[in-house]
Amino acid sequence: MKMVWRWALAVIVIAVLAGAGALFVTRRPIDVAVVPSRAIATPSVGMPDVLLSFSILPTATLTVSEGSMYEGGNWLTSRTLNHSAVLICHPHGFVLFDTGVGRDIDSQFKEFPLFKRIALNYRKLQAVADVIAANNPCPGRQMFIIPSHLHWDHAGGIEDLPQADVWIRSDELRQARKGGARQGFLPEEIDAANIRWRPFTFANQAYEQYPQSLDVFGDGSLILVPMTGHTAGSVGLFITTGGRRYFFTGDTTWALEGFTRPANKFVAARAMADLDLNRLEEEIVGVHRLLVREPELIVVPAHDVAAYPSDALYPNWIGRHE
Repeated sequence: MKMVWRWALAVIVIAVLAGAGALFVTRRPIDVAVVPSRAIATPSVGMPDVLLSFSILPTATLTVSEGSMYEGGNWLTSRTLNHSAVLICHPHGFVLFDTGVGRDIDSQFKEFPLFKRIALNYRKLQAVADVIAANNPCPGRQMFIIPSHLHWDHAGGIEDLPQADVWIRSDELRQARKGGARQGFLPEEIDAANIRWRPFTFANQAYEQYPQSLDVFGDGSLILVPMTGHTAGSVGLFITTGGRRYFFTGDTTWALEGFTRPANKFVAARAMADLDLNRLEEEIVGVHRLLVREPELIVVPAHDVAAYPSDALYPNWIGRHE
């Protein structure tokens, strides 16, 4: 009997050592010093004074190990991830930056193979379309959806809101249609004939470290920027309201520590989710340097609940609107 226990203990020790070795071998540390610096645009004088407010609406949630969110995270620490929509009420429109998961996610999710369904399992909360139908926070204004990208947990509410124009980069839509579930997209979320796709391109107007940008309403309150690496056409959004700036960065990282350290996602996560690691690391370092330059900037990775401004969680709003 003692021999059996010794063999069992030996197997456990070997498994632990093998796992630790695998984590070490697959690490991809980011060296800030080797990433070329980009030119920084001269900031505009003052901040826009616009009646704008925003709220973060979780549509689904899950609990994961911190170690899966970024390299160097504690595998024994649990973190909450949300699939959320950012609701933005502006005098000239009602903008949704991402939609989270939609009403039909439970059936759509079956498009993924079993191993992905296990890895990405979620607890559904509320669809953004249901919240808007029950209590539209920005009535009487045209609705726009601007997905940070079209992965399943960001684009799920598009078909629930056929009245909305969907701003998208052409290369993002192309990748989503071609890559499908293999690359983290769910075709059933984006194949309806009545989706009002509105492809857009960026203007050659520098903003911070980005050589191109798009001022959504032309007043400086909502600035879109291209964010490379995660998908073919990912975008980030700067929101300025109440004298503060917020930067919603999509899935460039899954945790704020990805920017502050900086660090990549865990190897299995980046293999499953990220398109171009070299370009992604340049993007991560760019945001890292932005935070060093402007520590008052509030950076919000899409899923990192710990980085969400607590006073912006729906039904609370930051800013002001009519």
